[in-house]
Amino acid sequence: MKNIAKESPLKQKLFHTALANARKRNTYRENGQSVPFLTEWTHGLFDKLVFSKIRAKLGGNLQCMASGGAAASKPVLEFFEDINIPIMEGYGLTETAPIITVGGYELGSSRRLGCVGMALPHQEVRIVCPDTNKEMPLGEDGEICVSGPNVMIGYRNNQKANEEVFFHQCYDNSGVMKRFFRTGKHVMCQILIHGLIYTLQVIKDV
Repeated sequence: MKNIAKESPLKQKLFHTALANARKRNTYRENGQSVPFLTEWTHGLFDKLVFSKIRAKLGGNLQCMASGGAAASKPVLEFFEDINIPIMEGYGLTETAPIITVGGYELGSSRRLGCVGMALPHQEVRIVCPDTNKEMPLGEDGEICVSGPNVMIGYRNNQKANEEVFFHQCYDNSGVMKRFFRTGKHVMCQILIHGLIYTLQVIKDV
């Protein structure tokens, strides 16, 4: 962005107009709506005139990126999405080998900006009350807990720690008790209707 400020007023105008059109386009995509023809056509033009040159400065072959460990800021996610280098966010721990959730490539259906994605196959993710293990309603804070074959067997020679992080619970009508691992992240979050987990705020590590 600093380099853009050094360019001529015309190039600056072109750059910001291209970004505004790309943001409009990607808002449609993220909400599952059809992109108007003119918006899509204009984006293709700006991609050749503006965004391709930015990608060239990044090596020219970068098609996407992955992010984890800490949440990426929304402006950063939007910028790279708009220049056609999507960032797939994910979440996990060493104890979960290590990925629990990850976003897909396609914006809208399998990924939304600010979401840490969907649980990988054969995993069950629940947001629960740390004190009662009761599943929390959407939008209320709770702890991210996961069950699946990727979860570690346990901490070696540390039964006390294992008792603190593991519990058994059934959250569906199957009647089958599953072994869940507490990730230690107490978050305000939502699980969207198609399974995307949207972490609004990390309240504390529990």
